[in-house]
Amino acid sequence: MATPAQLLAEMAAAVETLTGAARQASDYRDDLEALADGATVYQLRGGPSGEDSGRSDGPRTVLAVELLVKHRLAGAERAYTEGDMQTYVAALIAPAFWRTLPSAVDVVENPTYAIERVGRNVTVTVTLELSVAL
Repeated sequence: MATPAQLLAEMAAAVETLTGAARQASDYRDDLEALADGATVYQLRGGPSGEDSGRSDGPRTVLAVELLVKHRLAGAERAYTEGDMQTYVAALIAPAFWRTLPSAVDVVENPTYAIERVGRNVTVTVTLELSVAL
């Protein structure tokens, strides 16, 4: 049995391996550290959001997750948005990526994403819900 904290730790490790990003000091504030040119960082937020009771193996706790991957452009926008960003977005929106986490039972709500650019910062926000055996 896993805790939400264990699942979030597994997610953090998987995201770091996939993106090469470092986790920011705060998952809820952007103003605590500057983002250097060419750097990629992430924030990971999650917590219990309900129960997946339609399972034949018993009810599972559902964990709502929001992942923000942030990159500060050092050169041309398209070099990043048509390159590295496409690789990790494709993986992060695939339910199979999240199902490989040891504590995840299943993807309850398929991942969705949004991309925003403010100044030289490009942020990809991925949201999803996973069931976890607690």
